[in-house]
Order: sequence, then structure tokens, then C-alpha cells
Amino acid sequence: MEQIISVITICYNSELSIERTIKSVLSQTYPNIEYIIIDGKSSDGTNTIIQKYQDNISKYISEEDSGIYNAMNKGLTMAIGEWVCFMNAGDVFVDNQTVERVFFTPIKNNVDVIYGYTFCNNKRMELDPFFMKKRKSFSMGFCHQSTFVRTALAKSIGFDEKYKIAADYNMIYTIYKQGKTFYNSNTDISIFDNTGISSLKSIPLLKEVANIIREEDSILFYKEYVKILVKYIGRKLIYILR
Repeated sequence: MEQIISVITICYNSELSIERTIKSVLSQTYPNIEYIIIDGKSSDGTNTIIQKYQDNISKYISEEDSGIYNAMNKGLTMAIGEWVCFMNAGDVFVDNQTVERVFFTPIKNNVDVIYGYTFCNNKRMELDPFFMKKRKSFSMGFCHQSTFVRTALAKSIGFDEKYKIAADYNMIYTIYKQGKTFYNSNTDISIFDNTGISSLKSIPLLKEVANIIREEDSILFYKEYVKILVKYIGRKLIYILR
């Protein structure tokens, strides 16, 4: 029997986007998906849409939360699968065979994180994992929508709710610091909704990621900070000298 894969969707007032995410998850040909939806007590038609599919949803709650990562932690607590993936409202798998392709070949026991390609604005985003670089960077290099993490490992770390935008980066960075194994599936996995919170707040996101790195590696932080500062000053000079 195929191992259980938990897919979790977080939503709040998402009546315009939740249905395409639900349809994408429920249409997967992989036979053993646990689908969990955590709604933040939406005041629009989100819950009416979810309830249309409730018979095919494994677990579903609608209650107030203190933010997206509080909701993601709730979903993570409920998950019983071997692997967990967060496909939040508006995000979709590339097609209905995506999960089956990722897990078609048995994953080695020493693999802790599986990642793959993401599409945004009809373009395939390059994979540039920070752990493959000689010098680590402020960018994760792949998207959480295209990432499967061992559920037990994800639960042991959780999403640090002091971060409002970058707690997913913090989890992945913590996993990396623990020496865990990452596996590139070389598979197209998700289509990313670029209206998400981290997409709309790039400067606050950068600040949170910088704080994460500074807490773990102060030397790396200052190297990267200087690098970004030099780029910023260079662009300003070019603009002034035009």
C-alpha cells in the first residue's frame, strides 16, 4: 500500500481561489492522499465552497487563528502522512499526476526533504537551493508549494510564529542546519499564486530571512548584508549618473 501523503491548504476569505486548489488536490491520481483544510473563519463564501467537497476532504476546520503560520501549525498537528506538503489557497499542482510522479520511485529512507520546480506567471522558476552554494544566501531557492517534508521532522520543528512571512524559510533552514538530506525530484510540482503574502511583501520578507540567518550565522549575515548593500548603492549610482 502506498504511503500516506498529507496535503494541507490554508485559507482565509479565499472564495475566488480556494476551489481551484481543492480541485487540483482532489484530482490527484495518487491513491493515498490525506487532504486537510484549515480556514481562518472566513467571512466570505470560502466555507460554502469547501463544504461542497467536504465528503472528499479528510479533515477541515474553520476557526480564528493568529496568522498564517498559526494555521499551518494547526494543519501540521493534524497530519498523519509520511510526507507533508502545503498547497495554500490559489496554489495548484501542475497536473493531476504530480504527486504520483514524485513518489513513483520509492524515496530512500535517508531523504528528509523532496523539492522540485514551480511555475509563476507562466514561467518555470529556476531551482537554486541555498544549500548547493558555497556561500549560503537569503533565498531558499525553491518554493514551499513544491516541497514535501517528512511529517515527523516538520512537526519536530514547526513554524516559528514570531515570523509573519518567512517561517517556512526558517523551517527549511533549520532542517539544513540539522544536516538532513534534501532530494531534487527534478519534477514540475506546483503553480504558484503570486498574490500570496510573501510575494506582496518582499522587503519585510528579506528582513525576516536576514534575522533568521543572523541568529544562526552572524558572519554569513554580514557578508550577505554587505553584498546586498553594494548592489543597492550601485543601482542608485547608475540612476544618478544617467
